[in-house]
Amino acid sequence: RPTPPSGATANVIVPAVGVDGVRHTIVVDTVAAQRVWNFRSAWNVAALNCTAPEYADINAGYRLFLKKHARALTIANRSVDTLFRQKYGKGFVGQRESYLTNLYNYFAYPPTLPTFCAYALSIAHEAPVLTDKELPGFSERAFIGFAKVYEDFYIAYDKYRADLADWNAKYGAAVVATGTPQAAASPAPAVGAFATGKP
Repeated sequence: RPTPPSGATANVIVPAVGVDGVRHTIVVDTVAAQRVWNFRSAWNVAALNCTAPEYADINAGYRLFLKKHARALTIANRSVDTLFRQKYGKGFVGQRESYLTNLYNYFAYPPTLPTFCAYALSIAHEAPVLTDKELPGFSERAFIGFAKVYEDFYIAYDKYRADLADWNAKYGAAVVATGTPQAAASPAPAVGAFATGKP
C-alpha cells in the first residue's frame, strides 16, 4: 500500500495549482519588498532547526550574515513594515506578526526539513562573499530554491495520492497488505510558532 512521502501524514492539504499553472504559496508569493527579510527568516528557521553536526555552518553563517548585513537588514525590515502599513493601516503590526508566524511554520514543516536544511547549507556556503548591493538578487535566487523544496514535496505527495487511489481501486480502501484494518490518519505534527520576525 502506498505511503506518504518523507514521513508525512496521510491528511496533508496540498496547495492547488492555479489557473496560471503556479502553485501559490507563502514562499512563491513573496513580493520584492519582503524578499530580503523573508530570506533572513528562512535562514533563521534553518539555524534553529538544522542542528545536526553536518549543518553546523548554517548557524555560524547566519550569525555572520546578521552582523555583516545589519544595515541592509534594517532597511529590509522597514520595507516590510511599510508594505503592511500601506495594506492594513494602524493595525499592521498584528497582521505582520501573523504573516511571519505562518512563514516560519511553513519553512519548518517537518517532512521537508531534510531537503530544506540541505539547501540552506548550500546558501550558507555561498553567502559570505555577498555584498549589501548583491543581497536582493541573491535573496530572489534563494527563494526560487526554497520554493522548489516544497514544490518537489507537493509533487511527490500528489503522486502518492494518485498511487493510493489506484491501490484502493484495486484492493479496497479499508484493507492493507496484512489484512488488518487501516489505522486512522494521525494529525499533522505541530510546528513551533515564532511570534516575531526579529533576529
